[in-house]
Amino acid sequence: MAKKIEVKKNVLKRGYHRMTLDYGNTYSDGSFHKGIDLTGNTEVDGGYDYILAFADGIVTSVKNNFTGTTKNTGTAGMGNYVIIDHGNGYKTRYMHMTKGSVRVKAGQKVKAGEIIGYMGSTGNSTGRHLHFDISLGGKYIDPKPFLYGSKTIFAEGESYKTGSYIVIKDVNVRKGPGTNYDRVYYSQFTSNAKLQVKSLDKSCPSHFPAGVKISISEVKGTWGKCPSGWISLKYCKER
Repeated sequence: MAKKIEVKKNVLKRGYHRMTLDYGNTYSDGSFHKGIDLTGNTEVDGGYDYILAFADGIVTSVKNNFTGTTKNTGTAGMGNYVIIDHGNGYKTRYMHMTKGSVRVKAGQKVKAGEIIGYMGSTGNSTGRHLHFDISLGGKYIDPKPFLYGSKTIFAEGESYKTGSYIVIKDVNVRKGPGTNYDRVYYSQFTSNAKLQVKSLDKSCPSHFPAGVKISISEVKGTWGKCPSGWISLKYCKER
């Protein structure tokens, strides 16, 4: 059922966000929807609106010449789209835009709130809307908390801090803060770290796999010190 959602960070220019399909197993056949579908106010321009970049980043891929609709669920199903990389494992996707409306190019830097295109109904679409999704380390996550402002995209250039993190992508453990330092091998891990790695990866490699919870006691640039050594915090997120 469509409903208006109150957001703190807009992806539609007029600031009116009407959700027509939620994140999760929300399709009629029970299949998984990787993002949310949004329209604007149906009483203004039929619900069409300009689409905004959610956060600062670099455009990695666009399509601007797709005509019409398709039942294809692959890339063609995205219609005309923009993909933005925000650093630290975060990416956002904006799909089904009107042909010729995309205003950005691959490799271009964009700022939060910048217009990147116009809502449409191209690709695997049955009516005008924006499909918006967020992925972290390649895994799609519910975008609503980010729109509500309760979560933020931790972009490149922001300051890391001490505290609790969770590994989102396999990360090597180093003897110092930087890739120029040797790895800390499994035999050198602390007892607690060995247990964490064993519980998730029977091969016991010299890295922490995704899912491991880490306590960071010191930060130098993008590197954090945990009990077993130093890891790149670009592959982690705060808990």
